[in-house]
Amino acid sequence: MTSIITQKSNTIPTKHSELSSFQYLKWFVILMIVPAILSDMIFYFLLEIESTDFRLASLKTVFMNNILVAVLSIPFIHHVYKLDPNIICVQKLPTKYITRIIIFCTFISICFTLCYQLFEIEQSNFLDGISDTALSLILGFIVVCLIAPILEEILFRGILFVGLQRSGLHISLVLLITTSIFTFIHVQYDGPQLAYIFVYGVLLGIVRYKTNNILLCIAIHMIHNMYNLFLYL
Repeated sequence: MTSIITQKSNTIPTKHSELSSFQYLKWFVILMIVPAILSDMIFYFLLEIESTDFRLASLKTVFMNNILVAVLSIPFIHHVYKLDPNIICVQKLPTKYITRIIIFCTFISICFTLCYQLFEIEQSNFLDGISDTALSLILGFIVVCLIAPILEEILFRGILFVGLQRSGLHISLVLLITTSIFTFIHVQYDGPQLAYIFVYGVLLGIVRYKTNNILLCIAIHMIHNMYNLFLYL
């Protein structure tokens, strides 16, 4: 563990570090707002769909909107990456180390599921009906298990995380801010689940900080979402 952490500072290519903390935060806000607005405009004006809100629209519409948001985000992310590749940090790690982290995080997911059942905590019905049609299931898998982990990790454990670190904030505040915003965007879930998302967000933040490997965060996020999606089937 110590050797891996001490190598972290050597993995960031400073010659490419052109973005200040303010610029990172600016691009984070842009990526959080602009693709979503553009997607809603396309759905409303071109496709004549009245709402893409998960509380009003069909599950299929919500998934299609999320896919479009991800597609519209690609040029922005590519632009930021060209300015500063540090948003996609990939520190090489021993295979055994990666395996242990993934197993531990999966174990945490299972423990929370058991807690829900043990204390009879009612879960959100956001994904109810996802398996009603093959199209909904395919779209749901693409959004929940592929797009969400990749996009959210690049945004929160990539752009926002690095931006806050460069501002000089202590790592505890970086974890608190990134995880709080990460939890806030999951408004489709209920209180107990939001608490779980917050804890899991902190866990992903710690993994990001200790390993300097965002791909590992994406992999953990994918496995976690696949496991939870399976519970809805």
